[in-house]
Amino acid sequence: MKSTHRFALFAVVGIASCTTISPEPSKPVPDHEMLIGDPVYQPMLVDVMPDLTQPSGSGTALQSMVARGTSVTDLLLTLFQDSNINLLVDSDIDKRTVTIDVKQSTVEEVFEGVLRSLDVSYDWDGGFLRVTDRESHTFDVDVLSSTSGGDGESGDSGGNDQTDVWSEIETAMLALAGDDGEVLINRTAGTVHVRVAPSRIRRMHEFISTLERRATEQVSIEARILEVRLSDEFRMGVNWELLPNLFHSNKTGLAANGSIVSTAASAGGNAFTVGFLEDGDFSVVVDALEAMGQVRVLSSPRISTMNNVPANLSVLDKIPVIDREIIDSQGGLRTEFDIRFVDAGVTVAVTPQIGQDGMITVRVAPSVTEQTGTVTTPDGLQTEPILSTRTASTVVRVADGQAIVIGGLRSTRKDESVSGVPLLAQIPWLGQLFRSTVQTRTEVELMVLVVPRRLDRSWIHEAVRRGAHRLVSMRRGFRVNSIDLEGTRPEDWSHGTLEGEPVAPIGPSTRTRRAKTKDVSAAVTQGTITRGGLASRLVQRAQDALEEDQRSQALTILDQAIALDPDNVEALIASGILLARADQSTRARARLDRALEFDPNNPLALVARGNLALGLGAVHAGRQLLAAAHQRLPEPWVAGNLGAAMLLAGDHAAAREILTAAAEHPDSPPEVLANLAFAEHACGDEVAARASLTRALAVGADPRNPRIHALRRILHDENVDSP
Repeated sequence: MKSTHRFALFAVVGIASCTTISPEPSKPVPDHEMLIGDPVYQPMLVDVMPDLTQPSGSGTALQSMVARGTSVTDLLLTLFQDSNINLLVDSDIDKRTVTIDVKQSTVEEVFEGVLRSLDVSYDWDGGFLRVTDRESHTFDVDVLSSTSGGDGESGDSGGNDQTDVWSEIETAMLALAGDDGEVLINRTAGTVHVRVAPSRIRRMHEFISTLERRATEQVSIEARILEVRLSDEFRMGVNWELLPNLFHSNKTGLAANGSIVSTAASAGGNAFTVGFLEDGDFSVVVDALEAMGQVRVLSSPRISTMNNVPANLSVLDKIPVIDREIIDSQGGLRTEFDIRFVDAGVTVAVTPQIGQDGMITVRVAPSVTEQTGTVTTPDGLQTEPILSTRTASTVVRVADGQAIVIGGLRSTRKDESVSGVPLLAQIPWLGQLFRSTVQTRTEVELMVLVVPRRLDRSWIHEAVRRGAHRLVSMRRGFRVNSIDLEGTRPEDWSHGTLEGEPVAPIGPSTRTRRAKTKDVSAAVTQGTITRGGLASRLVQRAQDALEEDQRSQALTILDQAIALDPDNVEALIASGILLARADQSTRARARLDRALEFDPNNPLALVARGNLALGLGAVHAGRQLLAAAHQRLPEPWVAGNLGAAMLLAGDHAAAREILTAAAEHPDSPPEVLANLAFAEHACGDEVAARASLTRALAVGADPRNPRIHALRRILHDENVDSP
């Protein structure tokens, strides 16, 4: 009997010695370190808006005008008496009176001032100028039809408490329109058409712009879901005091960088703990966890979500359950089976909300569901899984890019393994002597690491433009003959190399070049309203909208100005630049080409048209346009754009020469220095390249800009971090 036992033990040990050793558990690595291929730097361009504060044809000078209780119609007829503009006044306005006392102004300013005081407006249809107390406008609203406003604890991506954003928009617009306003909403097209008083249009603009700005902000969420099989020394759970650079909720409620944490856990979550890392590198936490047990990466997702919209991260197993149904059919019984699946695993719902101060409030709701056993029906024919669910939720306020560490979701796993001698272990009764059963009990703790980062326009435009560029490159391959398609140009088919947003996010988005005040008194008729004067007033209103970052509103106003005065070069250039930034290249090209027809030597028009050509992949044409602009306006930012075109053409030596000269100017923008750094790198001068990059960052280059980030990786900048 003893020999038999020794033989069985020997067999078991022998079998165990032949088992395959599992590989080392994978370690989580930040996403930016796992990028495939070398980083690619695309030269940076500068778009400079023309000065719209002193546009051409700024109005007809008026010394003074006094009127007391005068009919509005009579006053308007006086202002337009010598004008070549056809005037129509609605009958409802004819009954109103006005009192004015104006000195040292223009006729156009008096006209607009009178209309604003009466809350009326005018429409221009190309033949008549109609004064009316109603203004029509169409708003393009770029928001989803609905968003989930729940806390995401259920793990349901949709949730039961969806908020219909368009219903709220409709309610708000009807309230702003008043009882006598007209509102027509097309949810499919994403437009809102209104006809209301001009003052209400302005309030609607503020509402829509604020809504779009808040609703379209995006947050990138990088997460790691880790499973820690605790060693015997740490069977009570992870010791948070041993985790370096970590502030956790067991200490206090306030952390560095203004971070705040408050937690609430359901049943089974009384050991729930949340903490912050002082930086976004969570590899130090993983290294510390490996000293407490075996660390296994369950999932390493990275997703993006809209502001205040939940994102769900799931690592689930589908457990099959067979349902049995007995059906009585025509006096006979038959059995039908159906298979359904039950989810078990880890789900983390993350809802970010961006604050006005740049901090991010994040609601994190982890949920763990495990199968702990099975239950059998009384007839013994069907089994159901027994599921154990542990949930918790936390609300934290963290800095942009600060890592959140969540732990405390523990469980005890009991495993049973049977090993034995092949064939002999299968013998009934006697086989028990040749096999052994090992039961193990393991304490497991789930750790969730989440890093939220705010996505600005530069990163979003970079991704969009890269996709568009690939489509242009693919389209070129289908052109098999020399016949040009109608409505296209050669630059549409060229293989471009410029990708991403050409304008760096640093500095004001509407950087302008101040022009000299123009003497327009001889170009207008004394004492009357002109179309050019009205267009100039609209252009100045567009400048006000740009200073408030209302780009869509500014573009709408510029369209009205161009309709009144088609040869207003400043309006054509400004609208062309705005259209190019909105990826409406066809309309942008038409506006800029028209501006060059009226003023072929305008350097701002040449620069804008050259930048657009580079964006469309026409490197040679863009270089020629920028060279012409540099001859007429030898300023550093123009030289920087010309150097960028040379870099795209592969002429690195010439680019370095012109960029070096431009960088010596004290007002050289950071885009010039960044392009110079890449040119020096391409020429093999790494020391000079790093020095130029340091200068670019010192004068305001945004390190979070995707192109600056790529350049820092190319130059192996030690301070580069993930975007």
